[in-house]
Amino acid sequence: MRNYAVYVLLRQEQIIEPVTTEPCETGWATEAIFFLTVHKKHQSTSAIVARSQISADGINWIDNDSPPLIITDTGTYAMKLRDFGGWLRLTIKGSEGSLGCVITSQLSLKE
Repeated sequence: MRNYAVYVLLRQEQIIEPVTTEPCETGWATEAIFFLTVHKKHQSTSAIVARSQISADGINWIDNDSPPLIITDTGTYAMKLRDFGGWLRLTIKGSEGSLGCVITSQLSLKE
């Protein structure tokens, strides 16, 4: 039987400034999916940019080479990852100008 885990990183959080989620230890997993639900988005927010970051030790971080999610409307979005190493986290920021949104983010892992 395969191992499976889901982490709730943000639960209907109001985001007005760039945010980075808590890191998750993922070295045991072979597949990861970040689910990002935008519940509300302020009209002045042009786009929300979500990017995965990877780390070997959970301390020093770099952007993953997978493309970021560019979100322009409410709804649920997914970012599928493979070959991501020992730790994962998500950064969320506005593409330009102000950022105003309500977000839920989950990380689904399986081996």
